[in-house]
Amino acid sequence: IMKNSLSTLPENGLICKGDPAILVAGKADHYKWESFPNDPSLDTNDFTYTATPTVYPTYNTVYAMTPYGSNGCAGEQQIVTLNVYHKPVLKVNRVPLTLDPDNPTMNFVDQSEYSVKSYWIFGDGEHAVGANVSHYFSETQFDTTEVLLQTTNEIGCTMDTTIRIPIQKFASWAPNVFTPNRAENNTFQIRTINNLEYFKVMIFNRRGMLMFESEDPQFVWDGTHNNKDCPQDTYVYICRYRKAGTGETTLKKGVVTILR
Repeated sequence: IMKNSLSTLPENGLICKGDPAILVAGKADHYKWESFPNDPSLDTNDFTYTATPTVYPTYNTVYAMTPYGSNGCAGEQQIVTLNVYHKPVLKVNRVPLTLDPDNPTMNFVDQSEYSVKSYWIFGDGEHAVGANVSHYFSETQFDTTEVLLQTTNEIGCTMDTTIRIPIQKFASWAPNVFTPNRAENNTFQIRTINNLEYFKVMIFNRRGMLMFESEDPQFVWDGTHNNKDCPQDTYVYICRYRKAGTGETTLKKGVVTILR
């Protein structure tokens, strides 16, 4: 007594290279399995009692099953095909390579071969869909952030990768108050850990008069103008700088108060 049938799991016969598939034969006493071209993962001995062999084809393969009854009579040969698709080959491009806290926007391109859909999860909890996306990072207080890419091929097989992005710090500290007539905290500086190819700072009083300027990233302002003490007040500083290799000049503004 035989149920002469043959099917596959997954039912649509579509799998990704390296993934398993199951051949499902109907009821019989024993079976003869064949594959075209030859699939080494299939047991093709003369006869087997296995009705549900698991196979790992690496290219499109036709599988043939001949069922046999206990008396040795053969049923009609059944044929199924498994079509094999490549998984995405991961490749990601981003511009710029490091994240600038003063301009924390980065562009991402999923260049993975065999990919038809890209899903991004950013370190700040936001997500996006598309091969080419731009993201503004709202959290830049840490040294690095991570981006997860899940890229999918045309039959739904996915590959994941995590991209670790360094966050480039500029001003590690700039005081908002200093006391020129005291022993401590008596100068104003903008400290940086970056390699700069251009730097300029200007400091103005409330009336917009220039009180101090310098093109030295290691500048120190002692709260004077023309060798005279500036009065106790709040001053505005404007700093323009360009990090080595970026090609873009960044503007940074702030206020600092002199206490005497």
